[in-house]
Amino acid sequence: MPKAPQSPHREDLRPLCAPAHSSPYIRAHLGEELTLAAIAQAAGASPRALQESFRRFRDATVTGYVRELRLRRWRELLEGAGEGDRVSHLALEAGLEHFGRAAALYRARFGEAPSVTRGRAIGRAG
Repeated sequence: MPKAPQSPHREDLRPLCAPAHSSPYIRAHLGEELTLAAIAQAAGASPRALQESFRRFRDATVTGYVRELRLRRWRELLEGAGEGDRVSHLALEAGLEHFGRAAALYRARFGEAPSVTRGRAIGRAG
């Protein structure tokens, strides 16, 4: 008679849950420098296990996931921008330090320049 499969230990499941466990930490620290080691520690997984679980369950890298969240946050900030808010300052607030690269990624992701999004927001407010 075949043996029944053993139930995995709790520690064995931790890498599988790493993306879900790391997401709140990443969101809470978007405007700060985020390292793979810090994210992995917050998720209770090794950096390698975290990377593998992101590839497997999110079809993304950790870096790509963080970048996507930062771009979305930047868009939210731009959509709520006031007259005195500068596009580059809002990028920094979202954790995007390389403005030229971030602007190119923004345009590719949302189909318009960040300044267009900001301009629309200011036009609504005025």
